[in-house]
Amino acid sequence: MEAARIDYLQKAKDVHQSMELSHQSGALLAEYNGFQDQARRFYDLGQELARAHYESRNEMLAHAIRTFTQLRLSVLALVALLFVFGTILAMLVYRHLIAPLRVKLVESQALLNATKNSPHSAFSQQASLMKFELHSPH
Repeated sequence: MEAARIDYLQKAKDVHQSMELSHQSGALLAEYNGFQDQARRFYDLGQELARAHYESRNEMLAHAIRTFTQLRLSVLALVALLFVFGTILAMLVYRHLIAPLRVKLVESQALLNATKNSPHSAFSQQASLMKFELHSPH
């Protein structure tokens, strides 16, 4: 490209110098044809460069779209995994923490109801409360 630019500039200088030496306002057709050939060559190289740039841009854009699609699918898969692991965690928390506490609550309520109906309810309530206090973790 640089060589074509240099040739173009040289032809332009040659045409300009010949016009100054001959004191004419226009250039001869033969001189102008050489200049025009160099201009056409320079223009064609510019078009080729623009085409290469356009193709390069399209390739880069296609690569960016593919990468974005892969990233989107990865994020979607990670969100799905997060949902699955969150569900498993919720099930484990329920099974190991909440379910045993509910069982203790039901047992305590049943014991409380049983002691209310007995003749020695005050004494039974105190004994059941002490038993619950001894067995409950603090």
